[in-house]
Amino acid sequence: MHITDKKYPIGYNVLYDGPTENISGTNIEKYFDDFKHVRMVPFSVICQRIPTLKTTGETHFGRDLNDYFRHSGDPDLEKYSTSTELGNVDTHYRKFVKMHWLINDVLQNGVDDPITGVVYANLSDKDGKIEYGLHVHPGSFRKNAFRIMNKDIWVILFDAFELFPDFKKVSLREIFTYYKEIDNVDISMIHHDGNLMCPQILNNTKGSKHTRMMDNTRAWEEKIRHMFYDKQLKIFIGYDSTHDDASENCKNSILRYIPDNIDIQYLDVSKIDGWTREYKDQSTEFSYSRFLVPYLSNYEGVSIFCDDDFIFTENILNTLLFLSPEHSVACVKNNFEKKYDTKFTNVKDVWYDKKLWSSLMVFNNSHDDCKKLTLESVQTQTGKYLHQFEWTTEDKIGEIPQKWNWCEGYSSIHDIHDMCGLHFTRGGPWIKDMDCTDIQGLEIYDMYKYRNTKIWQRSILDITKYYKIEWPEDEKITQIFCEEINRDVR
Repeated sequence: MHITDKKYPIGYNVLYDGPTENISGTNIEKYFDDFKHVRMVPFSVICQRIPTLKTTGETHFGRDLNDYFRHSGDPDLEKYSTSTELGNVDTHYRKFVKMHWLINDVLQNGVDDPITGVVYANLSDKDGKIEYGLHVHPGSFRKNAFRIMNKDIWVILFDAFELFPDFKKVSLREIFTYYKEIDNVDISMIHHDGNLMCPQILNNTKGSKHTRMMDNTRAWEEKIRHMFYDKQLKIFIGYDSTHDDASENCKNSILRYIPDNIDIQYLDVSKIDGWTREYKDQSTEFSYSRFLVPYLSNYEGVSIFCDDDFIFTENILNTLLFLSPEHSVACVKNNFEKKYDTKFTNVKDVWYDKKLWSSLMVFNNSHDDCKKLTLESVQTQTGKYLHQFEWTTEDKIGEIPQKWNWCEGYSSIHDIHDMCGLHFTRGGPWIKDMDCTDIQGLEIYDMYKYRNTKIWQRSILDITKYYKIEWPEDEKITQIFCEEINRDVR
């Protein structure tokens, strides 16, 4: 039955609409029960076997974030509640609001429903091999949300290519048991690129949040409008005059993923009017000034701060999704044990509760607690008050996933390639005369440092230190090239 009822988008082919208790004996139940490749599979397992899904969340939605913030502040930006046209700026804002609501709702209330996906395949023209992908509907937003959140979710999977034979076939009745609550359902087929790929199960049970996303996001938008709508985002990077080009490298890694109209500033204390706090018992020049971010943002909108020794391998704007309107700030809540007494070049490494939380922060600048961070208070309050977040309360600190603050020397090196923010908190070659022998991951740091330069290869094993090798006359240029790399990198 193809319908064009206002209740449904055009192109829906409704197969069943009614109470789940009446679905017995229907053709759609028979279809699910007869289809031998329908399974329930954790999304994390699917990502392992279909590698292209690994960074889908951050990368895919990061483009939508960019499209909104690229035009934020445009006087022609249409209001959220009035426009439904595709392709305009307002569409990107609605996508941002929808994802922001979804992530915060899941964090607070958990997951209600699984998502639906179908494995598809393409035959590569290049090598003749089959390449697999996953089409998801409904649940495309939730799929990206769970990648961004590092959480798992069950997938109703149509696996005709037998990528997951170790998961048993399930019936429609068994599928219903994976829903938190479901007593009324509609099941439809939707056109996708001319194909009817899989039936979508839409939970119409009263109170099902995901069925009423538009209503939920409209109410949510009213709560966060003062934070994001028509506001220029600011990103502050810690700056220390003794740290060579660390701040610049951090900035370049951020710029690779975001629009160039976002305001990125170095937090240089020498350029902050009225800053007179004595440089004492601080490991960097921005140890305390980082808490001036709300003040420097006129207590408006949202701003991000990060230490200068970060390299970001994904769009930093994704961290905004973890700051709810109730939060004063959001950060990665690392819980490491003390391992080192010093860092950099034998600088004392002070240990305290909430260590490293303040190295990456997203501020809700207009929040009442952020307004406590005045120029005077940041200059006079103790490090304990500032770095242990005594200016706010625990319930007002949002939590950004761990992958945004991989801390060298504390986090496992085995996780580095799955991380979005690499934090070289113990130091690196940007610290003058520092012995970097024990610093892990610097080859990766160098790749991001030099990625836009002519020097393309960073990790060189210089065999000439162990064997005397005569270079052929026509390879002298190569020898000089390698010497330059070894000198620049270390």
